[in-house]
Amino acid sequence: SLAILFFLNGSNLIDGQHGLLLGSSIIIFFNLLYSSKSGSELNTLLINLILISSILFFYNFFSEKIKLGDNGAYFLGFIISSIAIYMYQKNLLDPFHTATIMIYPTFEAIFTYLRRVISQTSPFRPDASHLHSNIFNIFNKHNLFKFNRETANRMTSISIISLQIIFWLTIENLIGDISYKIAFFCFVAVYLLIYTITYFIVKRLR
Repeated sequence: SLAILFFLNGSNLIDGQHGLLLGSSIIIFFNLLYSSKSGSELNTLLINLILISSILFFYNFFSEKIKLGDNGAYFLGFIISSIAIYMYQKNLLDPFHTATIMIYPTFEAIFTYLRRVISQTSPFRPDASHLHSNIFNIFNKHNLFKFNRETANRMTSISIISLQIIFWLTIENLIGDISYKIAFFCFVAVYLLIYTITYFIVKRLR
């Protein structure tokens, strides 16, 4: 229940940039597909979800005419978290493998609520201090970049999606030498490091 709750909220939180949620979802679907049994109904479902999400991603990223909105974000969040839990129950994923697949949106939600509580603000009020918000502000305000607002929006999504791809490729190449538990905590450490760096850069730009 908590996994679904945090992933739903995390999916909604990262839906502010063009293609970010859809791109992240495609990466997660590929990871789930990699662990599913070939020829199974689950395998077919994941392939269809990848195809549909890819079509929506390109429309959302380039034309901005299709928006996921709350319903789309919650639907994707529920589908992904439900499939991940189902695969864990079928012994296709171990707990930390499941956690590493779902870590980015989930940790974004957990870290956001903790950050707001520590800063003594309401955990339920929106703010512009998410990781994607910080990266967007750097692209949008830094004098070295001649991006307009829409380009800065897209560059933010590209940056975070690229980091996720690098993370997953690294895991797949190193797994066996390291455990998914180590990979999970490495992601948290890298996330906090990138968040801290971008936060102070944005603070200096203000």
